Amino acid sequence: MSKISELVSFALADTESVYKEINFGNIPNYKAQEINMKTMVAVRGAKQVLSTYGIKHALSSHGDHGKESLRGQIGIQPTDFEYIPDIISNYNSVEKGNASKKGEQAILFKKEIKSRIYHVVMNLRTAKDHTTLAFATMYIKSK
Repeated sequence: MSKISELVSFALADTESVYKEINFGNIPNYKAQEINMKTMVAVRGAKQVLSTYGIKHALSSHGDHGKESLRGQIGIQPTDFEYIPDIISNYNSVEKGNASKKGEQAILFKKEIKSRIYHVVMNLRTAKDHTTLAFATMYIKSK
């Protein structure tokens, strides 16, 4: 079982809102330059994290097939989280998103996988000594 699937399983079973996160790597410099050129957002050296809160939010907001079909989308499944590292590393497009309620700049990554277009929103968090791209949500559209 991967670190991501373990975290998803934990988030699904958690009844006490325990916060856990995993780091699934840093953005390589060449990819950071590419993202910066396309979005004007500096992500050099940013670590990429997925948290239980992000997982729960994505599933509660975008996991219901009925509600998602009304939006022209497909409900996400727990296994879809495994695609996140590939979507960010090998996206088909990337764009600057709106700032979150906390004022964190969002970046939207899109990638086609199995005739579906996955949309992954990552929020940029900056601290004195490091930068983080934190998973915010994910949704899926038919091609």
